[in-house]
Amino acid sequence: MLLLALPAAVLITAGWVLWQNPAPTPAPVAAAVPASVPRLPVEVLPQPAAHATALSPAPEGCAPSTLPVHELALGWQRALAVLASGSGADVVLGLLLQPPPAEDLVAQAQWSSQVRDAALRSQDALALRWATAACPGAACRRELLQARLRLEPGNAVHWAAWLEEAPDDADAAWQGLAAAGYWHEQPRAWLTRLGAALPAAWTPAQRQAVLRGLPAPAWAESPAPSVMLANACGHYGASHPVGAACAHVVTLMLTRSDAPQAWQQGAALARQLGRADIPPSPAAPAVVAMPACPASQSSR
Repeated sequence: MLLLALPAAVLITAGWVLWQNPAPTPAPVAAAVPASVPRLPVEVLPQPAAHATALSPAPEGCAPSTLPVHELALGWQRALAVLASGSGADVVLGLLLQPPPAEDLVAQAQWSSQVRDAALRSQDALALRWATAACPGAACRRELLQARLRLEPGNAVHWAAWLEEAPDDADAAWQGLAAAGYWHEQPRAWLTRLGAALPAAWTPAQRQAVLRGLPAPAWAESPAPSVMLANACGHYGASHPVGAACAHVVTLMLTRSDAPQAWQQGAALARQLGRADIPPSPAAPAVVAMPACPASQSSR
C-alpha cells in the first residue's frame, strides 16, 4: 500500500502531519489532519517499531535520509498529485491510495466507480487487477477480469483468478491455463510507480528510506493460493486435460514466475503431484547500495 525514515509514532499519532505545529506530542493524541493533506489507507501506514529511528547512514556528503515532517507531508501531496495527473495505472494507484472512509457509503460508491472507470481506460492488466479491490460485487470483478484476459491471455495469473471467480466457466479457464506461457504478478510495480512520483528534490537516500518503510497494501500482494487449483491437482491425473493443465501451471509457477509466493504455491502443488523436479527457490533480490548524492544535495 509511512516511513521507516521518520519516527513511526509521529506519523501515526499525528495522523500524518499538522505542519502548523510540527513538534511531536509527548503521548499519542488523536489529531485532525488538514483537508489539504491526503490520507493513505490504514493498511499502508507504518506500524510503531523500536527501530523506527535507527536509519542507515546517508552516503558521505549527502543530506540525512530523514525528512522534516512538513517536507514529508508536502512530498506526499506532490506524489499523489503527480499520480492523479498521470495516465494508465498511475491514476488507479493514486485513487487506491486515497479511499474514502468506510462509513461514507456515498463516497465509497463514487470512489469505486472512479477506480473501475480509470482501470478500464488504462488498458493495463496490472491496474485492472489492483482495481478489483475496489469492486462492490461480483459483476465488477468479472468485468475487470475479462478485460485482463483480453489484454494478457498468456498470463496464467488471470486465468487462475477467472477459475476462482467464475467456476461456471471452468472449461474456458482450464483451456486458458493450459495455453498460458508465464505467471506474472509484478509485485513491486506499485512501489516503482509511487517512487517515480516522489519529489525529485529528495535525495536517493531519502527516497529509498521512504519506500523501504511501506508495507504492501492488500491489493498489491500476490493472489491467495488457488483453492480450485489445489483441488484439481489432487484429483485429476496427468492423462486428463485438467490434470495436464494443472501440471503445466505448476511448471510456470516454478520456472516462469516473478513472485516468491507463486513459487511457494507451485512447490506445494508439485509435492501434491508427487513431482521431484522442484527447482531451488529464487534468490531474494540483492540489496543495492545507496548511490552517492549529487553535490547539489549535500548536507547543509
